[in-house]
Amino acid sequence: MSPRTISVIVLLCIFSGTLLGFVLQKVLPEKHLSPESRQAVNLGMGIIGTVSALALGLLVASAKGTYDAQNDALIEVSAKVIFLDQTLRDYGPDALQTRIALRQSVENAINMLWPQKDAQDPHFDPGKNVPLVYRSVEQLKPQDDNQRAAKDRAMAAVVSLMQKGFLAAVQQKVSISTPLLVILVFWLTMNFISLRLFAPRNATVIATLFLCALAV
Repeated sequence: MSPRTISVIVLLCIFSGTLLGFVLQKVLPEKHLSPESRQAVNLGMGIIGTVSALALGLLVASAKGTYDAQNDALIEVSAKVIFLDQTLRDYGPDALQTRIALRQSVENAINMLWPQKDAQDPHFDPGKNVPLVYRSVEQLKPQDDNQRAAKDRAMAAVVSLMQKGFLAAVQQKVSISTPLLVILVFWLTMNFISLRLFAPRNATVIATLFLCALAV
């Protein structure tokens, strides 16, 4: 499920709490809406709100950590690609086809990570790119010590790229725990029910709560 779809579902769930609070406000007896009841409900919802804020903070921190890790991996892979290309250049003209294969692999990886069509989800499959370069480097036949040393450096760089590629492919599949997301949305919905339960009945309140739900 895409992040946009999840966001819409969360918005509908939370704002439905506002509508439920409006219904409860009309059907509950007046004594249930007394100042004492409001104080007790607000105290309980304050605790839930605090816990929700902590959970959201942890989710944001986790997302930032994942993004930073992927960003660092991308920079490291880019440096290794440049190093590999320079190593193949040092090898000589015999490595021209390998450099072409490397360039094509990089272009394919860029198209996977940043697809030109909005309908396509970004993804990365190292199994379709790096092994081609690995086989091309493996087939090189060095003629002297310099070429043998260059091939060894190139093989080490390709192996490192394959390891980083498969690690990145695993990291991009990490997602938020569904039970945690459901519980968090439930807490937030409870908060919006309590907000609407004691709020005045006017369009300004409804519009404000909708914007708050949209922000969440």
